Amino acid sequence: MSLRRLAPIVEMDRPPLLFVVLAALVIPPLALAHGGPPPSYDPLILNIDGWLTVDGKIAPSGPGAGIAYFAQYTPGSAAVPLSFTMDAPVAFSSQGFHVILSLRADKLLQPNAPDTNKALRLELMADGKGVKGASADMPFDSAIMQPGSFQHIDLTLTSPDEPPFAKGTKVALRLTPLGPALLDGSLGVVVGESSASTADFPFAKIPKVADLELQDPGTSHTQYDLVTENYTLPDATRSANDIEVYHDNIVTNYINVLGTRAYLTIKGSEDANTAAQYHAFPDRERRIAATHDFTFAGKLIRVHPGVGTVLDMDLTSGPATLECVKNCPQPFKMTLYPNRMMQAPGSMGTLVGGTNVTTTPTHTTPTQAATGTGTPEKRVPSVTMPLVFASVALLALARGRRSR
Repeated sequence: MSLRRLAPIVEMDRPPLLFVVLAALVIPPLALAHGGPPPSYDPLILNIDGWLTVDGKIAPSGPGAGIAYFAQYTPGSAAVPLSFTMDAPVAFSSQGFHVILSLRADKLLQPNAPDTNKALRLELMADGKGVKGASADMPFDSAIMQPGSFQHIDLTLTSPDEPPFAKGTKVALRLTPLGPALLDGSLGVVVGESSASTADFPFAKIPKVADLELQDPGTSHTQYDLVTENYTLPDATRSANDIEVYHDNIVTNYINVLGTRAYLTIKGSEDANTAAQYHAFPDRERRIAATHDFTFAGKLIRVHPGVGTVLDMDLTSGPATLECVKNCPQPFKMTLYPNRMMQAPGSMGTLVGGTNVTTTPTHTTPTQAATGTGTPEKRVPSVTMPLVFASVALLALARGRRSR
């Protein structure tokens, strides 16, 4: 038996107290259970990629070709480090610092120190201080390098106990020669996209959803990681509802509002591959440019894959409009009304204790995106079998009263 076919059971002038009590008890706990499993994409895991540049930067995209030379030093004098720096684009914990270097000798040189057989020290720095455990001394393949010869280094520096880097931390790769001497212009790091001289933070861990800075300053929407967190709504007496946003479709579950207050969670439910391709950017500007933006009662809500954004809907002043306004998988606009169940785009649903009222749909049929086959549109009631049982109980109660 469908929920829609049960609706006439409660078509009466005044809702019986039993119905209101049962609805309040049954709907809120169940509403969080629908919508399927969370996406496998974790928004708190990002790759921070960097290319080394001639002017000593770690850039987010491949620079022009060139070579960054080590400064000259002679026996008895201290070597001058060569550093490449970047400002942390987001707060993160390092799961490892992967460094690939292509070094070229332009003059004959002896890179390895005779006493240690080490040629180069690599260190990860944060605001001018060495990160504990994230350093290594490397030998070169040959004790003598001829002009035009290359040395390639590929290693990962780890710092498992290091606390998260704050956004804006000056992160640096410091390279210090350990050999006996270097002539001017004798050894350098070859840079450029094709040279593969890179410094990356693969699988960087973002401490919390708030560090993604998805919402604009001044907004107070609650957000949580759908993959790793469970969020408990603060008021269990209100109905809980959700909408799922994919890259090519918006899944509208039926929305219930008992009285004038209810919760609506808009979930970024894109699959891992799509989310990583379109949204996994470490810098905020690109991340914000890729969010699916909605408005509710004129207030902006940004939706990001793997993140649930909870709206505390207040319809005390009357109906309010929910609309997708940017990067919309499909046209979406619906008006939400107080004291109504089973609301959907184009339908006012059922008045609590009243009758079904429907209107002409105000959104077009969802279309499949050019990048994929699309996610079938579906609507899932926010209430399931316990409400059916409650409705059946109401029917039996009503019949019992008629028989008296």
